[in-house]
Amino acid sequence: MDRLFSYSTIVKIVAFLAISTLASFWSPIVMAETDEGTLLRIKVLEPGSNIPIQGARVRISTKNDRTKGYTDEKGIFEQRIINGKAHVSFLAPPAGSYVKRTRNKPIAFFYANGGVKEVTRYATSKLEQLGTVSGQILLPDGMPASGVKLCTANSINYRTATFSGSGGASTVTSDDGTFELANIPVGPELFLYAHTKDYKYVLTEVVKSVDGQTVLQEPLLMRQSQTTDVLFTDEKGNPRANMVLLIRPIMWDNIVFRAGDRKVQTDDTGRLKIDGIASGLKYRVRAPQINASDITSMHYYFHKRIVLVPKNGKEVAVKVTGAVGGANEISGIVVDENGNPVTGALVKLTSKDLIISLKPTNRPIGRNDIIFNKVSDETRSNGAFRFDGLKLGNTDVVIEASGYQTEILSDISTNTSDLHVILSRPSSF
Repeated sequence: MDRLFSYSTIVKIVAFLAISTLASFWSPIVMAETDEGTLLRIKVLEPGSNIPIQGARVRISTKNDRTKGYTDEKGIFEQRIINGKAHVSFLAPPAGSYVKRTRNKPIAFFYANGGVKEVTRYATSKLEQLGTVSGQILLPDGMPASGVKLCTANSINYRTATFSGSGGASTVTSDDGTFELANIPVGPELFLYAHTKDYKYVLTEVVKSVDGQTVLQEPLLMRQSQTTDVLFTDEKGNPRANMVLLIRPIMWDNIVFRAGDRKVQTDDTGRLKIDGIASGLKYRVRAPQINASDITSMHYYFHKRIVLVPKNGKEVAVKVTGAVGGANEISGIVVDENGNPVTGALVKLTSKDLIISLKPTNRPIGRNDIIFNKVSDETRSNGAFRFDGLKLGNTDVVIEASGYQTEILSDISTNTSDLHVILSRPSSF
């Protein structure tokens, strides 16, 4: 009786441990038999020739996962997936080649029901080779154009192992003005674009055909850039003063991707006057739906393709229609009579027609998107407040804070960024 466990209890414990051990040993085998899923065998072929493509990148999408992989020397990629609805996409050709981009076809779903499922996918076009283009760029006076960023656009949209678009190549010229561009589609026309850092000179050159290793025999000569003078107005013909714009060159209706956006701004009369423009060349002009100091948002309330300096010298006027907002703002700080910041003061604009409400239509609002629909703001710990993206005009500003007299500022311009508001305490305090 003094023993801690009886004989029968010990037997039960041993039996329980034995059963648990067996269960843990057999459970992976049982699970493997019931949840092994489907072995997906994907073959990627070149259209027309039906030749297997080695090194093609594919993507498998299921309800719970996405997997990417590359085909082997037989053009095959295998992956085990869970049973259920799935589809396979051709993503990119192997390194050193390109395919033409085509319109997206409807996704062809299939059901994985166990065993082996064979799926065939074709590249979007016949595989073509990539080549190089080399040459030299000179300034108008014959001196080498050193340290100049050279960018490209193509007459087609294409896809390589690392790029998808219409011009993914760029480089910077050497001290002697020489350059070599890699990963250029062999065959189609090629547009070369460059500008000096001060925008004084520009280069716009078309290479009619590219082979495997194209060496330009004659140096490319940059030319004097032009100054644009374009009037931007709203729907009623009023100047769109101080409007932030992003511009980027275009050729064959394709943007010069690597050139990047150049951030510019109209003046107080609504005119855009900037150097560095190529005569007769189209530019994509966009107005960002964001604070003037932030160009990360992908949403724009104005988007147009414009020849900023026509070769015929004709004046250009652009009407900005639809929702109109921009770089206009009202901002400042609120302090007490001793100069200390007032935190949590309520600042309101009375002219609500100056406030725009823009909502992205093609995707949910992201964490970096700023939607300009606020009619009030609270001062921060340093007493600061800010209203961004306002239409051009005037409004009254009302400031309220607990324990202070309400302050009303009349006829404040939406180009005001230095308001200094002093709140007073009521005489009863």
